[in-house]
Amino acid sequence: LESFSFGPRDGQTFCDCPNCRALKEYIKFHGWPHNNNSDLFFRWLNKVAFELEQTHPDKLVGTLAYYSYVVPPPEMRFQPNIIPYMCVTIANSVFPRCRTANYDLYARWGDKVNQTGIYDYGYGMGYAIPRIYTHVFQDTIQYAVKHNLKGFYAEVYPHWGLDGPRLYMMARILWNPDVDLDGLLDEWNARMFREAAEPMKQYFARCEQAWNEQPDLGGSDFVTWHLVANPEQFRIFTPEIMAECTGYLDEAAAMATTDIVKERIQFFRKTWEITLLLSSEWWKGERVRELVAEDASIKEMAAALRMATERPSPEEYEEQVKEMVDGDHIAFYPAWTKEGWLVVPQPVESDGVRHWAATKLVDNTIRDVQQRKFATDRWIHRVIKRRITDAFEPSGPEAYNAAVKDISTMAQKIAIAPLVPLPLILDGDPSDEAWESAEPISGFTVVPDNPAKYPTTVKMVHDDCNLYVAIECMQDTSKLSGIRVHRDGPVEADDSITLFLRPSSEDKPYLQVAISAAGGLLDAMFLPTGRQLGEPLEYKYDFVWATNVHEDRWTAELSVPLKQIGWYPVHAFTLRCNAVRRVVSCGDETSTWFPRFGEEGPEHVRHQGWLVLTPS
Repeated sequence: LESFSFGPRDGQTFCDCPNCRALKEYIKFHGWPHNNNSDLFFRWLNKVAFELEQTHPDKLVGTLAYYSYVVPPPEMRFQPNIIPYMCVTIANSVFPRCRTANYDLYARWGDKVNQTGIYDYGYGMGYAIPRIYTHVFQDTIQYAVKHNLKGFYAEVYPHWGLDGPRLYMMARILWNPDVDLDGLLDEWNARMFREAAEPMKQYFARCEQAWNEQPDLGGSDFVTWHLVANPEQFRIFTPEIMAECTGYLDEAAAMATTDIVKERIQFFRKTWEITLLLSSEWWKGERVRELVAEDASIKEMAAALRMATERPSPEEYEEQVKEMVDGDHIAFYPAWTKEGWLVVPQPVESDGVRHWAATKLVDNTIRDVQQRKFATDRWIHRVIKRRITDAFEPSGPEAYNAAVKDISTMAQKIAIAPLVPLPLILDGDPSDEAWESAEPISGFTVVPDNPAKYPTTVKMVHDDCNLYVAIECMQDTSKLSGIRVHRDGPVEADDSITLFLRPSSEDKPYLQVAISAAGGLLDAMFLPTGRQLGEPLEYKYDFVWATNVHEDRWTAELSVPLKQIGWYPVHAFTLRCNAVRRVVSCGDETSTWFPRFGEEGPEHVRHQGWLVLTPS
């Protein structure tokens, strides 16, 4: 044996006794957040290395410089027989900030020990694009050799068909860091593709250029798994680059005259076909996302959405890719087809497109309402239905039809709160004449959007200072607790309804107010992240509320002090809102007015309808 391995396990579990905890000190290094175990670990390893040197002076202690012990403690003197393998991703050195951090790491360790190693993540698996960075690799090795680099190891799991000559070049560089890399690439292409060498050389060179010139999306200076299994990797290969590379492959195939050259070109072409398939679908979805960012018209969005949804499901993609791979574990690393490593573009609806389209439809309609002296729930819904019909084709792929249906459902979740001339008397009985001008909202659903078992009706009016809410919750009330909890107590643990209100923006604070059948009330203001602006017990608005319990229902009336909060009702003033009904006394059920369309909760603006406060 040349060396003995003492690499801690990936789990990062270190002794946490008082003595060891005293040695855990954070070492600042290029924004890397986890350097708190270097002193603890290497102090121990130095003792191991010292003992080994006494009995076996010709042996080395191999270890890792990784994660929470990636950098050497500044004041520590290392035994001469230690060789740390620095865990870095050389491919990321195309970004100046990553190259600076990596080079600094090589220099720091090179100054501390007689020999260093690099542990690289040269993956092919998890990528559906060529990941070629041979010139960056040579620059790295040349620099690290000047700082005592003696060893190298890489996790690779290659797609030979995508990465082409990369691993061959890396091996040659490791034997001779100063090898004429461009001459070596010319030789490889000439011997591999003979009469078709020139276009294939241009193909691989363009793939490397695309990786080297990719946009820097930010993140840590040490990104081990940069874009692995992430469809965002297709951003590196734009449609223009894809077309250019495909042209080189077509040109090479046309020039090939011998069977061996034809076979070799086809070997690389079949992997590129998967890249073409997956990247083209991702860019269709990207076009939809670009239209959202550009605030395009609904008609433009409808056309792009249709194009983006004319595609197989992710599951069908996986089957299609597996057929294309067809058991070829040389061109494709076999684990690529396992769950979590196959790069499949996800449906564009998951990117908030449906919410964007619904919001644009509603906001445009409400803006038109501002030009009129009246607005009714039915009138707005009729206009929105007509505009959806005008913008979206009546039928299309299943995913397109589902998206249009969801957009229509979202866009029709509009509540109207007309103006009442005088403040209401709130006694918990919403049968007053003042409520007759309000149009009720109902149609509460439970996940996955089934009609609620227990019907709920909500009406809203306003008087320019307050929003008034009338609530009717149908259910058997014989098992209600009847216990009124203190203000801001556990109201939502009882039969209750919760309102979420906010201005029409994702970055504005939102109000949550819950009222229970027993008359308890909880209110709190939250930032968009969910963090409270103040503790509920310390932050109270001047709500007025009352409840009544009947045999088959319970009712409530509530005033929300909009002026006190800072939301001033004006002509066609709009809030985003949702209501959540909880039944716990006679069978658990949670239902919402605005249907669930994703993982976010009812407090999120994407899961909220519209409340229009009108002047009449």
